[in-house]
Amino acid sequence: MVDYVKALTRKPPKTQPAYIEPKGEPKKRKFKAIGLTSGIGSMLIGADLAGFSVIGNIEWRNYYRLQDKDGKNTFIENFPGAFMARGLADVPEGMMPDDIDLAMGHPECGMYSLLNSPNKNSKLDKNDAGDIPLFLEYISKLKPKYFVMDDLPQCFNAIPIKGYVDLLPEYDLFPEWVSNYNYGNIQKHRKRMFMVGSLKSEKYTFEANEKEEFTEWTIREKIGDIEEKWGCLPNHDQHTTNGPGMRFLHMRHRNDRPTWAEVQKHFKKHQRPKQNFQYHGADGNMKVRPSLIRMDYDWISPVLTGGNPMMHPNICLPISIRERARIQGFPDSFEFFGTELVDGKWEHGARNSTMVKQTGKAMPIEFNEYVAKHIMAHIKNKPIKTSRKRYLKPDNMISEAKYNFCKISGYSDQVKACSNCWIKETCDVRKTK
Repeated sequence: MVDYVKALTRKPPKTQPAYIEPKGEPKKRKFKAIGLTSGIGSMLIGADLAGFSVIGNIEWRNYYRLQDKDGKNTFIENFPGAFMARGLADVPEGMMPDDIDLAMGHPECGMYSLLNSPNKNSKLDKNDAGDIPLFLEYISKLKPKYFVMDDLPQCFNAIPIKGYVDLLPEYDLFPEWVSNYNYGNIQKHRKRMFMVGSLKSEKYTFEANEKEEFTEWTIREKIGDIEEKWGCLPNHDQHTTNGPGMRFLHMRHRNDRPTWAEVQKHFKKHQRPKQNFQYHGADGNMKVRPSLIRMDYDWISPVLTGGNPMMHPNICLPISIRERARIQGFPDSFEFFGTELVDGKWEHGARNSTMVKQTGKAMPIEFNEYVAKHIMAHIKNKPIKTSRKRYLKPDNMISEAKYNFCKISGYSDQVKACSNCWIKETCDVRKTK
């Protein structure tokens, strides 16, 4: 192991329980999946839909281990029989099985996220690997047959592919550049780096299944049926018009501190659909706050975040937690716990920041369902229909990682891996294998 893959030395926060007991009975299934820094389990919904039994989630982040006033936690309530723990050391003896088939997780991307506008022009710390070392440490200890990790291409600045190989020499590694939209999610620009790994003994090869367009999918079709049906579904609560809209400071003029009712009135009159929120800067010029957009019913969705709200096309207030969940691909049966209501209404603000994070930082369901089903089909030696097509333009950092993995390690089934690789026409490594 080399320096850039050392495990994190952070002391886990203690404001939420270190271990939360399972509730209910687990699904009696042969193959087991676990979350490693997997949040509320959005990636594990894909594992569940693919036929894996979800046994637990190792998650150090407090806002995912949050319990509401009744002691209910989002992950625990949605995955019967599964535990949640702050770290491996917090899991009671006997709870962790010896044989894990699939691990899934989305470590913090931190300063690598270009959605975080202050980072766009900053020099990223090449030694800051976020939570990836922690995830890799878990993989090296638990040795699941397969794993899926979500992050961003810039993470290769901190940990090049050689770091993964040094720590996980027994794994085939498939760095993939994925647009969730091409797998059926309505957020067209939610593009991520997925590292798909499998023990070399499994002889697995990842195959793409991208589709070019989903032109029939619009915001209206995703959330239009519940526009004003407050309380008809879990987490679909009417937004308050009282109190300050703190994300909208300087809206009408410098030092403006509008109420939510004033924000609503302003958006209806002045903010066009698809337009980022504009405010008055200190220099007197109008500024733009990225990712704070009035949505368009007849358009795709902008990328949800864990901070700025998305404004409803008609109501012109932040969309509800259920509407956010629908955009991420969650089924309506998946309920989020921790919402705080005042007089029966909720507010996009400090009181419910955890709920916004849980929905915004979750991973869209569609690709994770596909990759889990693809892995399950390989385990069972059953065919699965794949397009093997790629419509997303390749990412240079991921292409370099693919190339270097073949040079350093190579695949257990090199011929099949090469046939599914997007750089096969220009790569010279395969000619020497």
